[in-house]
Amino acid sequence: MNQLLIYGNLKGILLARFSNKERLNKIGVLATSFHRVKDIPRNLVKKDYIYLLANKDDDYETRAPIDNKQNLEKIVHDVIHKHYDQLQDKLIRIGWINDPLFNIEYDGKKQPVCEVMKQIYNVDVLWDAICAVKQNIGTDGAIKFIGNKIGICGFSFEGKTKTDHFIFKAFKNILKNFLYTPEKEDLLLHIYETDHFTFKVFKYIFKESPYNKVFHTLISRTNQAKEWKKKSMLVEAMAFLFSSVGLDILIGGRDMSGNRRLLVAARNGEVESNHVSTMHIPVNESFSNTDVDGDVYSLTTCVIRGIKEELGIPKEMIDLQKIFFHDFAIVADEGEIGFGCYVDLSEKLPLEQCRMYPGQDKFLELNNIFILPYPKFKRNPVDYEDIFYNITGDDRFCMRWQSFATLIYQRAIVRNSKPGAVISTLLEMILLAVLVLFLAYIFDVDWRNELFSTILNGLVIISIYFIINKPKFFIRQKGLFKPFISQWNGDCKVLQSTVDFMDDERDKMLKDSRRFGLFLSNTSTTKDYNLSELSLVMPPFCSVRKKSHDYSEYPISFYYMEQGRKIGNKLLKFVNIPYYRDDNGIVTLCIGIEKENEMIKNIKFIESYKEEVQLTFDKSFTEAEIEAYNKYYQLDKAILSGVKYATLSDHFMSNYEFYDLFEFDSTYYWSIHGQNQSRPTQVYQIGPCTTPKEVYDIMKDKSRPNSLSWFALQGQKIDMVKFISEFTARNDNRNRISDLDLYVMQLFLIRKGFVFAKVKGGCFEEVS
Repeated sequence: MNQLLIYGNLKGILLARFSNKERLNKIGVLATSFHRVKDIPRNLVKKDYIYLLANKDDDYETRAPIDNKQNLEKIVHDVIHKHYDQLQDKLIRIGWINDPLFNIEYDGKKQPVCEVMKQIYNVDVLWDAICAVKQNIGTDGAIKFIGNKIGICGFSFEGKTKTDHFIFKAFKNILKNFLYTPEKEDLLLHIYETDHFTFKVFKYIFKESPYNKVFHTLISRTNQAKEWKKKSMLVEAMAFLFSSVGLDILIGGRDMSGNRRLLVAARNGEVESNHVSTMHIPVNESFSNTDVDGDVYSLTTCVIRGIKEELGIPKEMIDLQKIFFHDFAIVADEGEIGFGCYVDLSEKLPLEQCRMYPGQDKFLELNNIFILPYPKFKRNPVDYEDIFYNITGDDRFCMRWQSFATLIYQRAIVRNSKPGAVISTLLEMILLAVLVLFLAYIFDVDWRNELFSTILNGLVIISIYFIINKPKFFIRQKGLFKPFISQWNGDCKVLQSTVDFMDDERDKMLKDSRRFGLFLSNTSTTKDYNLSELSLVMPPFCSVRKKSHDYSEYPISFYYMEQGRKIGNKLLKFVNIPYYRDDNGIVTLCIGIEKENEMIKNIKFIESYKEEVQLTFDKSFTEAEIEAYNKYYQLDKAILSGVKYATLSDHFMSNYEFYDLFEFDSTYYWSIHGQNQSRPTQVYQIGPCTTPKEVYDIMKDKSRPNSLSWFALQGQKIDMVKFISEFTARNDNRNRISDLDLYVMQLFLIRKGFVFAKVKGGCFEEVS
């Protein structure tokens, strides 16, 4: 009853606690809900606070860990110990220096927490950790370069909550939680700038004994502390451990039929520290100085960036009002701090469409994305592992889950629970009414008029809410949204995707992002080769790098090649996408028809790049680059020293945009699109009533026998979207189109706002 009065309804009680995880101190709870997470002004950020690096190059791959113990001594004295001296002074000034929360058992005696942390973070301990992390870099899948990070050294709440009579506060909380308009305080983070290597060093120390026991004790005390100021002080005591802020972003919405669904991801073990594939939430992002919006550091910007990089969903598809932060907490077994985040796409696009976008990190980090119904609430989060497996029957759900992932799903399921909401709310109203009448009887106070008018007003508000927000999904209409090609499980696979392109002079570094390496002997005089003369010795190395001017990511790839084609080697080719759009919004797509014996044999959407691509192998890797490729990719230094590499010419890069790197039929293909291409002379207009059959018959009649003929189809975007999807959906046409053509077009067209899929019925009137 006390909890019902405090939290307003049963859902609030569940959300306010982390059940067993909190009691077992697996989670350190800092705040479960708040009005918003405020943007952090630049002038409040501790710039360049702590970097355990020898150099802080703009190129993240050539950054090197600190290699001088004397420099480390200076960092320990000027940054780490100074931080704890200042914290100790603050505790003395406030009068909390003797509070049991800030005193801890260490080395056989009770000591102030700041003194303990100074003993843990001494020069020798840090130096040993630095050496260990340096040695592990080559085998740690989670670090491919030393990028920037944002750490947390405390937090505060701003604004005041309205106060009400204790009885009517509970009733108002029912409506407040039911209508999702909480009157709560704003959360402001106190942050500093650091880097990925520094984060790894402090995390290494966290996992070592006996330090681990100290950190676990401090994390458990965040649950014991009742005031947020004390919780913030405990975070400040572990500030260096929290040199990375994680955002676990869960995506929810509706499927094509209007059913409420959420996304679950299978993550690639190659990007995990232990190289183990896991089931996880779809987007897991770290806060960094990439996420600057004007003069503020913004968690909302981080969410939008993370969704774009990992799922490819453009920011135009995300409603900022539907981004909800919650559960500011510490995961004890990992020693990591962060937020849960729920992004609702119900009003924007069906979740099937979310799976189709090409994300820059998507094919590097994910093995699949699943669309699953909201299961019923389970008190034990681990139960969802079996529930999700039963729903899908997919054996990927037999993989291990990230330690806290099912807890995030449990919290999202509670927050978004809809069935029984009206009944639950009415029951709570009745319970409170009985309680108020009972108290009125005891104290001989007549509250009937105020009580009944408040209940009546509440019922009216709930009724109006349902009428105004009556969703278009209320009347179900079964829909179909079926892509023409499997993203992960087919014969054609994507290795890398490009999302952004060169947009100003500072982006010219993108021209150097694809390097073709060739081992040349000292006696070799030939440096110029055509790409068709070379083959790949091994699969391409694909990763990402950061731009130095704005820290945003762009893809890089390296192709180790040799002359000729030996057994096992594969070729690299370019395929061009014949697509045009004029200033009036008229779209032109080209279709190739290959006819044999008066019958259409093949249908093409893409064409091979016919010109020779010349590569001049006249560049050598620098010592720093050789060290980086050896460290991160374990390539042999001696071989790299003898390799000359080439990049594509300025002329080629200026005329073509790169989209996706595919592997298909023992060959690698980059899909490209040129701005100034010749167009077929045979042009056919596509209108709203044009049928695939009539165009098919025309192209069959006009195409030349035993050759490939190209036709241009032209029309308004909405008509072209409808036509090209219906044309491909016909089984006789689909079977004549290769998987490579379909996949290239599926990823290219979704970037242009075309949903290239078999779409029928459903609750989304326009899918684009």
